[in-house]
Parts: sequence; structure tokens; C-alpha cells
Amino acid sequence: MQLLGERAEKVRGGMVDPSEDNMLKITGDGRKAALDMQLVTGRPASTPGKLQAAAENIARLYHATRERSYLDPLTGQPSATAGALQIVFCDLSTPAREGWNAYDQLRDELVDRGLPAERIRYIHQARDDLEKARLFATCRNGQVSVIVGSTQKMGVGTNIQPRAIALHHVDAPWRPADIAQRDGRLIRQGNQNPTVAVYRYVTEGSFDTYMWQTLERKARFIGQVMRGRLDVREIEDVGEDVLGFAELKAIASGDPLILQRAKIDAEVERLARVQRAWQRGHQALRATITAASLRSDAREQQIAAVSQALPQVRDTRAERFSITIAGRTHAHRTDAGGALARGLRAVAPGPARPVAQLAGLQVDAELRGDHHGEQYVSLTLHGLPAHPATLKRSQLADAGLSLIRQLEHRVQTLPELVARLDTERTEALREAGAARDQLARPFKYADQLDAARQEQQQLAEQLAERHHDRQHAEHAVALTAGDVDADLDAATVPASPPTADTEPSLDPQTAESLRILRATQPAPITEALRSPPTPGPPARSPAHAPSRSPRPRR
Repeated sequence: MQLLGERAEKVRGGMVDPSEDNMLKITGDGRKAALDMQLVTGRPASTPGKLQAAAENIARLYHATRERSYLDPLTGQPSATAGALQIVFCDLSTPAREGWNAYDQLRDELVDRGLPAERIRYIHQARDDLEKARLFATCRNGQVSVIVGSTQKMGVGTNIQPRAIALHHVDAPWRPADIAQRDGRLIRQGNQNPTVAVYRYVTEGSFDTYMWQTLERKARFIGQVMRGRLDVREIEDVGEDVLGFAELKAIASGDPLILQRAKIDAEVERLARVQRAWQRGHQALRATITAASLRSDAREQQIAAVSQALPQVRDTRAERFSITIAGRTHAHRTDAGGALARGLRAVAPGPARPVAQLAGLQVDAELRGDHHGEQYVSLTLHGLPAHPATLKRSQLADAGLSLIRQLEHRVQTLPELVARLDTERTEALREAGAARDQLARPFKYADQLDAARQEQQQLAEQLAERHHDRQHAEHAVALTAGDVDADLDAATVPASPPTADTEPSLDPQTAESLRILRATQPAPITEALRSPPTPGPPARSPAHAPSRSPRPRR
């Protein structure tokens, strides 16, 4: 893990080309190291690991259940073959023709613990659907005690549950759906065992912790989506499938405080993101309040305008029809349509201008164009929010009567327009009120964020204090080494080399120090004894640290 941490630091510092090493490769190697160090180093691990722990547990269950009786799934009668089945999932280091792999290592470990080799099978040994069906049949009838496979090959369509007593997750996949598929091989209808067991194997201080935490976070995300709760505006991001620098450093250190600091840092960042989203939501709520208030005011003014115009409206239905166009009153709709069409041909682009009087209301006309170059004539009731009557200018010769009927309909439905505007005003007021209520609510995770920040501060202070204590201890050791150097410098050494029977005249403390140093590094001490005598160490300035001697230190 320390080497992985160093690799991560180099990647972070840009000291290595991304094509040679990157966080994705480091994550992959970390997963391999969590399974077995031999996948990374190429050499057998010096201590038992996850494969050995799994083998021990699988062998224990095998010996405890090998005499257990089951019913034949086809006949429903007691089977002549006893023994339960155990399912083992491992996605990394699948069987290969050459080189070491986790599958063969696990099989050898199981054989060493008393399992018959012929009762241990790999899903990879089935090369096609027919061979896979035969293998599954042997699992169901008791001829296989342990089957090992990957999620991809032994997931969907694997029906071997009748005797399945336990399932072992030797490694962790990336997706919660893979966990569901794995567990579904054991926990399903048709299993004859009253109770079953699911085992997950984790290497302490490795990437396993991160993998299972990632699965838990993804499962929570998917659960939030699938529940479809309408009161939840945002859900937590699932993140990436690559370890971050802080997480990797924390795992590599193995220090509980650093691990806890990395965890609380991630929690603070998560809650801070939620708070920022809440603050952005407040901005959106303020914009909603402003827009709804403006819309409500506009509908209020429009209702007032229509209500003021209603007493002036005259009935134009049936024979009571009358319209004034260009100063002339028309009582027949056909004649009025032709006159209106002729008058509209003269309308030029620009502001709306009056072209007629209908039912006591002024009719305005405006010429508009679209991005295709087509021109439209738009007729509106002056000052009223009724929907305009529109027609292509090229159709005026044949559709003047259509405009007359559209205008009459607008006049006759003015009371309904007032009701619709009042409904829209009420809805705008309701929307603004709901937004104000949301705006008044406090951030519901404020206490959690404050507590997380306090814990973050406490951990930072503890780590800083520990760092200070370590520096202080190192400084004290350096000062002690400096005193020894000073004693060595002050020692009086004879000019001639000492013989085997002669030692320089030294005080007992210095002599003991020399004896220890000679025992550990005799050559430098001998050279020191052969050096010319010195008058003693130079005076030291209080403003400077003690001078250091190049001689070996104790």
C-alpha cells in the first residue's frame, strides 16, 4: 500500500506520464493487492491472506455439511449423494493456462484442508452452454461441493440453488447489480437449506474498504432514484470508480486518524455540496417568487382592463351583427369580410393601428413576419389580452370572413377570459407563497455539517499535535547526537596510534560511548583515534544550532 501511495503522489505531481501510470492503474493494482500480493509482486505473500482465510472457512463448512441429505430436484425423492454446495465468486485472476492465478491457489488451499480435488470445479471449465448445463446438473445432484466463478460467467441463468449452503464474495465487483446477481444464486426459490450464509472477505487496510463503500454509495443512489420520492430535489452523486488521492493516501498510511480524517473530509465535502445545492435552490426560489409576483400583477391589470371593457360590449350575434370599417358600417358578414380584407392589404409593417370597430370595441391590425419570410396579419381587441386573430397575408382575398368570425368569437368569450385570468392569478399567488415557504425553511443538514466540521477540526488538531510531538522528539534526538559529537571532539587523543594494549585517556562516559560506537562501526572509530589531537570544540553561538561532527552517532 505504501508503494501505491508513492505512485499516487507521483501521478498527482505530474512526475509520470499518464500512459505509464495513472489512478486507474493504481486502483486496479490496489484491488489485486487486496486479493493476493502475488498478483502485484509476482512472488508468494509472506503471510496468509484472503485466499487462505476463504479456504479455511470453506473447508470448515464442507466438513460440517458433507453428510447432509437433500432431495433430488427432479424426482423429489431423497438423493443418494450427500453434501452441500458452496458458491465462490472471484472476478480477478481467473484461471489461465500459464502462470499463477487465484483460482488454482484457492483450489490447492482447499485440497490441503481435506477437500477432494474432483469436487472443486470452475465455471470456466464449461466451454459452451451444453457443458455449462452439465456442470450445473452436477452441482444440483451433489457431485460438486465447491464451484468457483466470476460474476459475468456465473450470474444470470445459473440455477444451482437446491444444495447451496453458502456464498463467498472473495472480491468486490463495481456494481450493486453484480452483488444482487451473485446473492441471487443462493437466496432464491428452490433452495432446500432452511438457512444460508453469505460471506464477504475484506483485507484490512486495503482497497476492499473503498470498494464496499463505493458499492454502498451506488446502491443508495439507485435506491433514491427507484423510490422516486417527489420531496427530494437532489440525490447524491455516485462518483467515479477510481480512488481519489486523499482516499488512497489514507488507506496506504494505515493510520486510524488519517483514515478517519479522509472519511470526515469526504463527509464535509458531501454535505457542503448539498448546502451549495440548497443555496442555489434558494436563488431559484427567489427568481420564482419574482416571476410569480410579476405574473400575478400582470393578470390583475388584465382582469381590470377586461372588466372595464365588458359594459361597453354590444351583442353582434345573428342579425344583430354590425362592424365599422374605414368609416363605413357593414351589417352583413360577407361584405364586411371583403371590406376588411381590402383594408388589411394596405397595412404596412410597424406598430399596430386601428382598422375597425366591432361590438363597441376597437380592432387593431399589425403586419408580422416569420423567419421563413411569410407575412401574417394579426388582429387584436385594443387594450385587451384576448388571443389575436391571425391570417397569412397571401390568404386575405379568400379568408376575410374567417377573420370576422374569429373576432366575434374573441368578443363573445371575454367573460370566460376574465375567469381564466383570475385562475392564472390565483395560481401565481399560490406558486409565490409555496416558494416563500420553502425559502423560510432552514438547511436541514446544518447540524450534521457543523458536527462534521467540528470533528474535522479536532482531527486536524490531533494530527498537528502528533506531528509537532514527532518533530520535537526528532529534534531532541538530534541535540543528543550533537552532545555526543561534542564529547568526541573534546576528547584528548594521543598523536601516535594506540596499540592493542593502549587506550587513550578518556573520561568514563566518553570511553563508554567510544566502546559502543567501536562495536557498531569500528573503522570510523579507529580513524578517529588515529587523527591528531585537537584543542577542543570551538565556541558555539547561542543563535545557532550545535555543530555536527561527521563521525558516526550513537
